Amino acid sequence: MIGSWSRLFKAARGAKPARKAVRLLDAADLTRLEGRLTPLSGLSSGKVAMKREAFHRSLYRSDDLQARSGKMLQEWVLGGKGQMTIRNAYERLLDARGVVRPGTAEASVGELMATRRTRWERLARRTGIETPDVFRLHRGVRGVGPVEDVIRALETPGQQSLKIRHHTVASWSTDPDVARKFARGTDPSVVYRADIPMEKTLADKWVDGSYLLSLGADDDEVLVAARNIEIPLGRFEVHFGGRTYTAADRHALVRDWRAQYPRAAD
Repeated sequence: MIGSWSRLFKAARGAKPARKAVRLLDAADLTRLEGRLTPLSGLSSGKVAMKREAFHRSLYRSDDLQARSGKMLQEWVLGGKGQMTIRNAYERLLDARGVVRPGTAEASVGELMATRRTRWERLARRTGIETPDVFRLHRGVRGVGPVEDVIRALETPGQQSLKIRHHTVASWSTDPDVARKFARGTDPSVVYRADIPMEKTLADKWVDGSYLLSLGADDDEVLVAARNIEIPLGRFEVHFGGRTYTAADRHALVRDWRAQYPRAAD
C-alpha cells in the first residue's frame, strides 16, 4: 500500500547505519560481484537475458516493481529526455515528502529507494559480501564552470569542502577510469570522488540489472539521487591545458588557471 512504502521511503532517507563502523563497498566486494554478474551482462543471447531477469527477480521479489524499474532504467540508459522522467519524479517525491499517488513515476522512484537496502541484503547473502552502507563513487564533468568552483574553493582561506554542481539524479561510477572517460575532451574538466551513503543512491547494475547491466555493464554505474552533494575539498582531479592536477598541485592549479581565466568580479 502507498502508506507502507511511504513510511519505508522516509525511514530510508533518514536512516543511519546500524553498525558502528560504516561499511564501504570495496575492491574485493566489486571483484566478487563482477564474477557473479559478468555472465549475465551483455546482449549475447535470449538465454542470458532470461537468466539475468530471473536473478534480479529473486532480489526484487516484486514483478510489478521490477517491470516499472526496468522501464525507467531503460529510458535512463538510452539517454535524452527519458532521463528527465526520473529526475522530475524524484523532485516531486521530495516535495511531496514521500506521500504521492499510486501509479505515478514518483511513486515508483519512492518504492525503488525504499526497498533498495533489502535488495542489497539479498544480493550480499547470495554473493558472500557484507551489505554496504557507502559507495565510493566518481563522476567526470566538463566545462569552465565546474573547474572555477574548485578554484574558488581553493582560493578561500579555511575552505575544507566543495559543493558540487549536479543534477538531482546523476550517473556516477565505482570506476575512476569511467569517470575520466566522460571528462575526456578539449574542454577543462573535473573528476570528483565522493563517498555516497546507500540512502542517497537510487539504482545500480548489481541489484537492479536491466539496461544498466545489459547495455552499460562496463560503466559500473550508480544513480545518485540528492539535491545537495558536498565533498572534502581534496577529492578532485582537474584536467586543464594538457595536464592533470590533484589537491597536491593546488598552488600550481590556481596559478595556471588564473593565468588563463582571471577571476571575474563577484
